[in-house]
Amino acid sequence: MSELDELFPPRPGGLVDSARKQAAAATPADEPGEDFDGSRYNPVKVQVRVPEIASAGTVVVSTGGTAVQRIIGTDGERARTILTALDEDVVITFSRVAADDPRNAETAAGKSAGGYVLAAGAQITLDTVSEIFVTATSATAGRVSFIRQSYSA
Repeated sequence: MSELDELFPPRPGGLVDSARKQAAAATPADEPGEDFDGSRYNPVKVQVRVPEIASAGTVVVSTGGTAVQRIIGTDGERARTILTALDEDVVITFSRVAADDPRNAETAAGKSAGGYVLAAGAQITLDTVSEIFVTATSATAGRVSFIRQSYSA
């Protein structure tokens, strides 16, 4: 009980008393629940986060020009990134070293790549906070579009 309540106690059934009773009834008590095995536990409050911020862009890569593009840097608030290879196959990697792997430029010739090959016209959703690189597999310019969704700016 506060000092003010001691000096001016609320009248039983009055506005202050009624408002406090309504507030107490509206706030659920954290009563222990019962687990599947019959044991008791205190409930844990959780908050479901949904992405709030979205940004989009398109980059162009080719082995004859800019062969490697960093799509997005490391971002702890990122929920997901959606990548679409529009014109040519590209290689998706998560570090500059892997993006610079010389095998990536020869993937169109049927050789192995240093990352994930995203075929032309295909789309992939990446639920990662690490940086993402796109590497060209052909001298023909290829566009890659991306959508980045984050929890905050």
